[in-house]
Amino acid sequence: MSATEDFFRVQAGRSLAKSEIVSKYFAAWANIIGAHAERIAYVDLFCGPGTYEDGARSTPLLVLDKACQNERVRRQLVSLFNDSDSEIADALKANVGCFPDGRGLAHTPEFDSKKVAHGTLARYAARLGETPTLLFLDPWGYKGLSLEEIERFIGPWGSECIFFFNYRRVNAALSNQVLSGPVTALFGDQVASDLRRRLQDETASQRERLVLEELRSSLTRLYGKYVLWFRLAGPDQAANYYLVHVTKGWTGYEVMRDIMDHQSSSRDAFDVSSFEYNPSGQSSMFRLAGSLPELEESLVNDYASQTRTAQDIFRQHSEGRMFVRRNYRHALLRLEAAGRVKCEPGKRPSGTLAPRVRVTFMAMKEGSGG
Repeated sequence: MSATEDFFRVQAGRSLAKSEIVSKYFAAWANIIGAHAERIAYVDLFCGPGTYEDGARSTPLLVLDKACQNERVRRQLVSLFNDSDSEIADALKANVGCFPDGRGLAHTPEFDSKKVAHGTLARYAARLGETPTLLFLDPWGYKGLSLEEIERFIGPWGSECIFFFNYRRVNAALSNQVLSGPVTALFGDQVASDLRRRLQDETASQRERLVLEELRSSLTRLYGKYVLWFRLAGPDQAANYYLVHVTKGWTGYEVMRDIMDHQSSSRDAFDVSSFEYNPSGQSSMFRLAGSLPELEESLVNDYASQTRTAQDIFRQHSEGRMFVRRNYRHALLRLEAAGRVKCEPGKRPSGTLAPRVRVTFMAMKEGSGG
């Protein structure tokens, strides 16, 4: 059994974290997008059997449970599940059939047991047409699957993607030409080649950061939109997996960032979340979000001599950063207390910073700043 298969079949804390993030986001996405569409779709191309050995429900059943809690989504949802192992696909079909609320769905879930390869996403996209779709998949091991294919799939309005990124295996493949096929397919020849060159003499933490940044760069280059990730650390701290979310809309970006924030296993002294599930309790090699003092200095440098509302600052500055709204409120309040910004109105309930509060940043002193 491969590491990825083990991840989906063994009930563990990181498996639960993954399922909760996907199912909670599905519920929010379906409620928002469903208000403007006749039907919506959920597609899971590496679905698993739906339950673990202890009876706990995994992502497919949790998603359907969320769908059944919303009367409109019950009527709208088209759900497609695939697993290349026909026995696993049949097990999920049986588990869904035993799912009490599942009978309330207007569209009966569909199940496939096909090997996912180049062209698979195109076939699913053709079946769904312009239906807004939330796609969940594990692209590693799907021969020929590329970021370009994902981009074409989520082209229609409202369509988004969440995928499972096995960093450990990608990192190994980047160091071994024999294993290079899936990485080349995922990133493309030129990007994969450049990435291998840049990683040659880097430390383990630097390698991980560079791979993630290249993944973000590749995704934003294709979509021109928003990318988030959540680290699912293994007990040995070396087997890191990531849950990656790609959306074209700001609302989805903010909603998923809040979900990942709440799902984090730890926060630092400034209440900044780790954006990871980490069962060891130890610090990972590098923090995904950075620190609040770093955020403060970035704000001071980026907005020197400018006046913006608190809402505009958060909306503009938080793109590409793993900080949530409360982190920005905390940073701006600390800057106000230090006399580095002026907020209007100045008289407000303690600890508050409404979206319309105007924030004026002091001019940079000569010779200071980055």
